[in-house]
Amino acid sequence: MYLRRFYDEGLAHASYLVGCQETGEACVIDPARDVEPYLLTAKREGLRIVAALETHIHADFVSGARELADRAGAAICVSDEGPPEWKSEYVHAYPHRLLKDGDELHFGNVRLVVMHTPGHTPEHVSYLLYDGKTSPDVPMALFSGDFVFVGDVGRPDLLERVAGERGSSEALARQMFRSLRKFEALPDHVQVLLAGQPEAPVYFARMKQVNKNGPRLLAELGAPERAKLSPERLRAWRESGVVLDVRPADAFAKRHLAGSLNIPWNKSFVTWAGWLLPAERPIHLLAADAIAPDVIRALRSIGIDDVVDWAHPAAVERAAPDDVASYANVSPDEVRGALAQQDLWLLDVRNVDEWAGGHLPQAHHIPLSKLAAHIHDVPRDGSVYVYCRTGGRTAIAASLLRAHGVGDVRNMVGGYEAWRGKGFPIEA
Repeated sequence: MYLRRFYDEGLAHASYLVGCQETGEACVIDPARDVEPYLLTAKREGLRIVAALETHIHADFVSGARELADRAGAAICVSDEGPPEWKSEYVHAYPHRLLKDGDELHFGNVRLVVMHTPGHTPEHVSYLLYDGKTSPDVPMALFSGDFVFVGDVGRPDLLERVAGERGSSEALARQMFRSLRKFEALPDHVQVLLAGQPEAPVYFARMKQVNKNGPRLLAELGAPERAKLSPERLRAWRESGVVLDVRPADAFAKRHLAGSLNIPWNKSFVTWAGWLLPAERPIHLLAADAIAPDVIRALRSIGIDDVVDWAHPAAVERAAPDDVASYANVSPDEVRGALAQQDLWLLDVRNVDEWAGGHLPQAHHIPLSKLAAHIHDVPRDGSVYVYCRTGGRTAIAASLLRAHGVGDVRNMVGGYEAWRGKGFPIEA
């Protein structure tokens, strides 16, 4: 048996290629939208991907099941459990199989048994793995999707919080309890193969619909144009869509296109892009040549498909003086001095639990995930100082504030941890 795990750190998403080396048949469980790694690995190992299996209708990434059906001829295998509104609608255009509790899938000597495990979502299924050659009657692992993790279980409240399904939290919690009883009956040696999940951004609700209806094929999207930017076209970018600059915060702070949004290219990029980028507006990307394809691929992994063009950030140097902006980076000592003179409006963009654990005196609290919705609560006159835990989120917050017309934005370098490390006062 062949088994390989693929992990996307930005999405906290795990997927698996499972196959029989004797017959060459293989499947991918919970595939990502970029299916190239599975196809390359399968070819190298002498395997044919004949099926794409889903544990549930995903909310945190665009599924690659349709891509595998289109590019490899794979059959799409999805849950047929749960109410009608939780059925995948696009699969009927492809070879497919609708799965019920107890159904079996065979790939050579590999056998997968379907377990209906509702709780995270009503239709959720898990797959018990059997090696038909070495231990045909003893399960060796469970592909648990978002049902159960090491030391944790999938959240039953996301449908109510994100998709607005009132009253679903309690019903799914009860289903989760029954599913865990079923899980408890498995042998102790069964390994849990899991796909982790980050905090739920607002794009989760949209992802459910995309994966239910079927995402657009990547071949249909094509490659965004590499633009040659004149000062005039840079100005047109600002007026025609969202300008996304993925440079490190320091470079962006010194000089950037006025109105642009800075989400630095790092492991948190996808999460914040999902929170803050509107799906209905075209994206103009500023990124170095070496990373632009990866950035576009990451955005498409969460259904942000309308990156219409991109250019190297050096183009900002050619922008007219009236079309560029900057913001200041300041130390905790400078912030303390300004607080003593009460010459600032101080903004904490950390999460609710972080704020409750302690914050700077006189601070106002708006989590970064909600800042765009509450941007009018921030004054336009005077200086606005912003901080987070260590400084990563404030780069995004500062760009968002500047883009919405806050003229004097100052980012406290090192954030709350640097302030606390100096022994400066904290309020609870």
